[in-house]
Amino acid sequence: MTWAHDSVFPFTAPLTSGGEATHDVYVCADARAGMVRNGPGLVMRYADDKLASERHMGVLKDAFGDHLETVELDGNDHSLLTLDFHEPAYQCVQDYFRARFAQAE
Repeated sequence: MTWAHDSVFPFTAPLTSGGEATHDVYVCADARAGMVRNGPGLVMRYADDKLASERHMGVLKDAFGDHLETVELDGNDHSLLTLDFHEPAYQCVQDYFRARFAQAE
């Protein structure tokens, strides 16, 4: 069993084995409450990403439900904002934060 506490990222890496999720995930109450209070969170992936698989996305959706915004972009690379920089993904992140900051005003 894998635990998630402050963010989604600590439990995504242990889920992988040969590109597919292999473990159940338990999300503690604090992580859920944080996402409800501060969310929705944002998770993005390339449609054909073998590391961040569709099954990973499903685990995250199941864990956080309506408190997680998911985006799937065309492609088969992995890192949307670093090595495999993808301008539409960057724009998505900008839009996400603009909307969050607008709500805070």
